[in-house]
Amino acid sequence: TWIASPQTLDSAVAIDNAEAGRTAARHLAERRHPRVACVSADTPWERARREGFLSSAAALGLELAADIVQPEVQHMNDGRMAFLRLLATNTIFDAVFCTSDLLAAAAVSEAHNRDLQVPQDLAVLGFSDDGSAVQWVQGLTTLGVDAAELGRRAGQLLLDRLDGERGAGQHDMMDVVFDARLST
Repeated sequence: TWIASPQTLDSAVAIDNAEAGRTAARHLAERRHPRVACVSADTPWERARREGFLSSAAALGLELAADIVQPEVQHMNDGRMAFLRLLATNTIFDAVFCTSDLLAAAAVSEAHNRDLQVPQDLAVLGFSDDGSAVQWVQGLTTLGVDAAELGRRAGQLLLDRLDGERGAGQHDMMDVVFDARLST
């Protein structure tokens, strides 16, 4: 699962989404991008990534140029609308953290439509690393989850539960995987 909380009905394998956001901010700071923006969807896990990013960016002294929350992101066009909202703020930024790779793909696409070069003019960082990130010409820098490991751990939780070794409410937290490619 993307998020484990007290509302989780049973056992879960999850990641710390806020830490993913903090990792994104640290990476952009290390790459010397002083003016950043954040584009996110309005889901619990993306809110956690956004909050982690915003708090870490502030602590690192990065200037937050804009913070866009798109109410719903299901398709590429939703991501494009979010990036267009970001551009409409008329603020200057040199990097954007997108809380999903769909949002990041839309940002890269719209940047290219406006003759902005990624990463020379605009660094773009996403989240999910669902496999599509490596297929783009420049390769999207992204954070994600090792899906095979997540499945293995979830299966082990279930087996342990069936064997009586663990009860309900067990949470196994995984580290976020960071893959720096050419978009930052």
